Amino acid sequence: MNSWAIALRLSCAFPCLGLAAESYGQTPVETATPHRELPLDLVAKLNPGQKQVIDNAIQAYREGRFADALSVYTQLLKDFPGDPVLAKFGAEDAIQSENPALAVALLKPVAGADPAEWQAAGILTRVCAESGDKTCRDAGMARILDLHSRSLTPPGLNQYVVETVKTGTNSLEINTSISLGAITRSMRWVESPMRRVNLCCKLP
Repeated sequence: MNSWAIALRLSCAFPCLGLAAESYGQTPVETATPHRELPLDLVAKLNPGQKQVIDNAIQAYREGRFADALSVYTQLLKDFPGDPVLAKFGAEDAIQSENPALAVALLKPVAGADPAEWQAAGILTRVCAESGDKTCRDAGMARILDLHSRSLTPPGLNQYVVETVKTGTNSLEINTSISLGAITRSMRWVESPMRRVNLCCKLP
């Protein structure tokens, strides 16, 4: 698989990161904001063997083998310490593996290094919500709303996952909408890790 194909698979592998294929590489930033690494930037640094293992990690995620995917990203982070793309993907796998402490440890340096890092802020907000830290959750939601108001989030980003509540083998996603300049919430039922069904209801 060539570098572009792997980068595209990376950008589509994790819905919560907001890296839709059609908006790939188009994250708006202020002129004073430093370049933010994209999946293609990461792929350019990988050798053929690393490209193969990261492709295996993507496949493992899609199959619900989150621990297997997480082990790949934590190993690659030893080769590329602090890499933001690897950290965000690893954090998502840590969440799915019910390891919120690791997810927070991976995300906080990324979010702290770049105040306009909306992806890390979004995943960190979700970790806080799912671990019961309402203060952290609310601060994260306020941060994303602020970034959105300053056009520092992609134009197509209208909502993001703020919490997932597991019910047996299934789960319920709670999404936060920022499209109208104010926070509203909706829920959707998740029948499997990669299959989602929207629910026609809203929370106050």
